[in-house]
Amino acid sequence: EKVGQLVAKKPSLRSAVRKLTPGVQPVPSNPYDINSADFDADLFVAKLVGEASLSQLMAQEGEIVRQIQGLDSDMQTLVYENYNKFIAATETIRKMRVDFRSMEDEMEQLASSMSSITTFSSQISDKLRTRRQDVARLSSAHSTLQKLQFVLELPNKLTESIQEGHPAQAVEDWLRAERALTHYKDMASFAGIQ
Repeated sequence: EKVGQLVAKKPSLRSAVRKLTPGVQPVPSNPYDINSADFDADLFVAKLVGEASLSQLMAQEGEIVRQIQGLDSDMQTLVYENYNKFIAATETIRKMRVDFRSMEDEMEQLASSMSSITTFSSQISDKLRTRRQDVARLSSAHSTLQKLQFVLELPNKLTESIQEGHPAQAVEDWLRAERALTHYKDMASFAGIQ
């Protein structure tokens, strides 16, 4: 009767037995099978008391107590294993949180660095833009001066070409100078040359 009361009071014992013995399939609709979903503790105890001798009852009680102790031990083991897994998972989550915080700090630092780089790049670009314009203007002036240098050297070149007996070269140089002067005729400094 003690065993029947224990099993009747612990309906979770049946489900624990089923979980711990997955290969054992309970017989459906058998109120005398302790592994059955339809197990009836009162019927089981009444049948056992009616059919078994005292020594058989004592043996059955011992067997059930051993099974209960075994199940309790198995449950404690499962709880311990799951607790250890829970602790390990908690530690992993804590480490991940620390790693993510560190990563967030690094990302903020990277964003700050990128902002600084963008600012410096903009400042350098602004400074170079004015210098680029100055360099372009000076380069254009230099190119113009080189072209006009030919005009300044024209009298000497013409004299030299004629003295060396190259009148065709003198005419070609003259035509080239005339084209340059025509091109730059709007400049005030060249107006007097023509």
